[in-house]
Amino acid sequence: MEKQIGPGIYFTPARPSTTTSSSTDTQSQTHKPVDIDLLSYDDLIREKEELERAIFMLQKSNQYMMEEDPEQKDPDLVVAIQENVDCIAVKTKRLELIKQRI
Repeated sequence: MEKQIGPGIYFTPARPSTTTSSSTDTQSQTHKPVDIDLLSYDDLIREKEELERAIFMLQKSNQYMMEEDPEQKDPDLVVAIQENVDCIAVKTKRLELIKQRI
């Protein structure tokens, strides 16, 4: 079921959820970022770099998926792209807060 969408990039469709909560609800329950005010300067720099790298990789992944399915006919890819867009928005907001703090 895994599909290669670019060099070294593979897409594996998510399994159907067995709960009624959305994936973002589940993610927020299992992983909450540390409050920015509690991070040291070095930790802020490190997290800034990690967020920039993660955003870049998500954007690159979306680019490959859009090239693979330019007419957006594959519903799995459409969902994956939207999930990445949502994730990019959250990470970008946190990145901006960290930049302000630095």
